[in-house]
Amino acid sequence: MAVGADLILETQGKGLISRLLSSSKYPDAYARDGGLVVLPSRGKLYVASDFHSRSKDFEKWLQRTELVERMQYDDVYGLILGDVVDKKEHDSEAERYGDSKIVDRIMEIQDKLGEQRNRLIYIQGNHEHEVLKLYDMLRSRGMGPANQKKIVQRMYNGKSGFYFKQFNFIERMTEEQFRYMRDLPFAVMTKNGIVGVHAGPARFMEGPEDVAQKKKSVVQDIVWRRPENVTGGSYTSSEVREFLEKMDDSGLLVTGHTPLGMLPRYYVENGVGVYGGNQIILATSYGSYPGNKSYLALELGKRYNNTGDVRAGEEIARLEIVPGTEEPQLLAKKKAA
Repeated sequence: MAVGADLILETQGKGLISRLLSSSKYPDAYARDGGLVVLPSRGKLYVASDFHSRSKDFEKWLQRTELVERMQYDDVYGLILGDVVDKKEHDSEAERYGDSKIVDRIMEIQDKLGEQRNRLIYIQGNHEHEVLKLYDMLRSRGMGPANQKKIVQRMYNGKSGFYFKQFNFIERMTEEQFRYMRDLPFAVMTKNGIVGVHAGPARFMEGPEDVAQKKKSVVQDIVWRRPENVTGGSYTSSEVREFLEKMDDSGLLVTGHTPLGMLPRYYVENGVGVYGGNQIILATSYGSYPGNKSYLALELGKRYNNTGDVRAGEEIARLEIVPGTEEPQLLAKKKAA
């Protein structure tokens, strides 16, 4: 097998991987089953979340991790936990077409990677999920490239316009982007105890097969829920643990979604949100204050049992380079150069 090559096993619906997952005997290799991606117990995983049309921060993440180059030859994966799309109102760091740039860039990188395209993983957040539903509804009612802006503007001017404006990628979304994004998974599970979803734990589920089968109530929870301590939040740290137990007895949930400023200040440690003993809340770009724009660099060969296994300067890395905070692996490469 070539260096960095993966055994790629693709199945659909209630296929082989669903059966293997339910018995906790999934192969130690990359696997995609419907809404779920499974990663092997080797290599490195870089995790980012919530770029929200800030394409400069997305490019900065690629540069800091050297992902594009390393994914071609090393056992390295990149994971984006959703909410790439939609420009937030009054966000001076976001570009109007920044989300389109990022989505197109992800597709371009995956095409460039060829057989290794599965190494860059983009899962749906609540914004991707909602935009896809809205776009599909509008196109079923006759929307096309020629009248897209007019129809979207009419929707904005309606009674629920304030709500729809949150999902403004529908102004820019192309048919190619729609076809690509509707096939995005909803969760990633690793053999060393990590689960990555956009928002929070699912309440009513039996196991990984419910994610793989894209069970509606499960998808709704993992792209929308917030912790009970924030406005509109509902889930508890005990629910996080129960969810992880059902996800093959995992130990660490990694999410984005909830801006760090919505959390009680004492929940923000080392630039990231820490909820209970088993969840890291990440904000690589939008929503990082009062923490830092951060990403995670996780070892797939190391077991993660709780948040105590995620260390500042090791697994937690800053997006913006600050002297003394660079990830040791990258810092060593610079010193050797």
